[in-house]
Amino acid sequence: EVVEQPFDLPSLTPKMTLETVKFLEERKSNNEPFLLEVSYWNPHTDLLPAKEFRGKSRHGRYGDSVEEMDWSIGVVMETLDRLGLMEDTFVYFTSDNGGHLEMGTEGGWNGAYKGGKVQGGSEGGIRVPTLVQWP
Repeated sequence: EVVEQPFDLPSLTPKMTLETVKFLEERKSNNEPFLLEVSYWNPHTDLLPAKEFRGKSRHGRYGDSVEEMDWSIGVVMETLDRLGLMEDTFVYFTSDNGGHLEMGTEGGWNGAYKGGKVQGGSEGGIRVPTLVQWP
């Protein structure tokens, strides 16, 4: 089923967020177990956040993309809480491979760590955040 043509990248995260909320609500109403993976594309390559998030971060487009992803994760977590699913849901969040150094300051920042995406031999290319919430 084609839901949008041409594809609008800046609207993808808000749409994914709404679909995620609908998925969780349906599983809750049907009392069904679930496995859900939400894979955010935005901070990975194109750095095209929705217009509501552009210019919000002091870290350029990469920071704006992270702000948008943070908003979306917050909506998902609030939905789990609202539906009473927080105590029965394992949440795992991770990222990949640092900033886009070839984009300069617009591509993200790895702090003191050398390297970035596609530079797996350097800490900036392999150190990634991981957060877990276990019931």
